[in-house]
Amino acid sequence: MKLLLLRTAGLVMILIIGTGALPATSVFEASPLQQMYILKQLDTDVQRVGILWNKGANETLMTQLQRAARSSGMSTFLTEVSTLVDIPSKFHKLTREHHIQALWIMQSGGVLNTPKAQEYLITHAAGEHMPLIAPTEQWVRKGASLTILKNDRGLQVLLNHTTAKSSGLVVPEKMRNDGSVQVEFL
Repeated sequence: MKLLLLRTAGLVMILIIGTGALPATSVFEASPLQQMYILKQLDTDVQRVGILWNKGANETLMTQLQRAARSSGMSTFLTEVSTLVDIPSKFHKLTREHHIQALWIMQSGGVLNTPKAQEYLITHAAGEHMPLIAPTEQWVRKGASLTILKNDRGLQVLLNHTTAKSSGLVVPEKMRNDGSVQVEFL
């Protein structure tokens, strides 16, 4: 596998030639406030964010998310998922009743991380032209719009070029020039 790093006008793109995964880096969770801030920068019109999370997830994290959303001028709609069967009805409720403009998958484990759940959520979010904020790079490689990670160099925003574009995400010049945020298109 060969990696080709291109930098143009502050924009970083990684081209992968061959197969295999990117080399591992030390990745930590970006805080809910950091993630909401990045989402708002990429889609200034987003005001309603649906959050799917696995049953039994950290309640403190959910409270932090709601506070972070409010401080970023957004509303959150939390929906707990217990089984694969729950996913279509929960997605429908978020999109039809709460009229969400972005979908955020919080955890990388549990029922939401199964291949069937990923396929359903990625396909249906794309069908709604809605950004899907994913928990891992793997989701983005499968078609989710983006993931926001934190590593030893700062924040890293990984975007799926096709779905990010179709969902209306735009990387502002300010973000491209900010050394603390690395933007990569996969």
